[in-house]
Amino acid sequence: MSNKQNHCIVAVMGPTGTGKSSFIKSVTGRTDIVIGHGLHSATKDISSYDFWNDGIHFTLVDVPGFDDTDGIDQEIVQNILEWLRCLSGHRTKLSGLLYFHRIIDPRITGSARSNMRLFESLCGKDNMANVVLATTFWDQVPAPVGEQRETQLKSDRQFWQPMIAKGSHVERLKNDQRSNLKILMHIAANNKKFFLQAQEEMLSGKTTKETTAAQQTNIDYERIQADYRARLQAERWRAQQEKQEMEREAASAAEVLRKEMERKRRHEEAKQLRLREEREERERKRQKKQEKEDKETRRKAAEKAAEVRRLERQLARERREEEAAARRRAIQKAHICHRPSTKRWSCDACDDRLDKVGSGNWCYRKYFLSSPSTFTHCTY
Repeated sequence: MSNKQNHCIVAVMGPTGTGKSSFIKSVTGRTDIVIGHGLHSATKDISSYDFWNDGIHFTLVDVPGFDDTDGIDQEIVQNILEWLRCLSGHRTKLSGLLYFHRIIDPRITGSARSNMRLFESLCGKDNMANVVLATTFWDQVPAPVGEQRETQLKSDRQFWQPMIAKGSHVERLKNDQRSNLKILMHIAANNKKFFLQAQEEMLSGKTTKETTAAQQTNIDYERIQADYRARLQAERWRAQQEKQEMEREAASAAEVLRKEMERKRRHEEAKQLRLREEREERERKRQKKQEKEDKETRRKAAEKAAEVRRLERQLARERREEEAAARRRAIQKAHICHRPSTKRWSCDACDDRLDKVGSGNWCYRKYFLSSPSTFTHCTY
């Protein structure tokens, strides 16, 4: 069995993903330690790892992150307090505390401040000289940026400044075993064993739920719930505003669409009216042309009818003239003198001049009277 004076129990604490398991694996050289690289915590329960270095027996206790992704902060704190209660029952004291923080984090979040308040309530202000504040992931950030963030951590009154003022030590963790063991040897050199404030409170008769850490957890939990409700309410209000804005935009779009459809309807009506007027105009022109053509056709028909009537009249006149000529010829034929008494060309009866017509003579007496009915001729 090892001497208790050479036995250093160091609790390794910090938020999830700060490199606690990687640190333990580095200093112990063990390969059975799971290192989480995803969003979920690899450390589910409190685990302890023993190893020797330079004649000192170290026990590193991997404490789950207070903001563990798979559990509620209150449940994790209760597990830690139960573990501390068991240590108190065995009168086991810690030799030091390692608190890890990612230097790659761009700013100090509200969750990080809550973790620090919980850590302080667990540890107690009188034990700050036994705390090493370790920053990790220096290889993933430019040196000037990391130094600026480290300065902010040291000077922030809500973060490390009060702890440093009470004796806490700040270290930059690297990825090599020698530098990490150097930090543990620094803790072992002091080897000032102590009870955490939570242990002393439980030794005085308080239950785990009555400790300052549990009360701080409840306060932070209520604050987180209030912040969550406020954020939820703000998100609901923002969602409602976005919904109203979307409704207004939809109404505006609908109004724009309605106006566009109304404009298109009026345009279509105007187009239809224009087409109807054009059809009516074409119809009027067609009718006017048809009327003109009909008038021209009637005019030509009238002219043709007039011409036909003229020709009919002319034919009738010619027929009448022909008939008159035929009648004259008949009269002439009827008035031919067949018994001239002498060789003179005169009528024996009327003593008028005779013209020879065919084989006989025709008497011109009274021939030039106005009417053939009054024409008298020689008869025998």
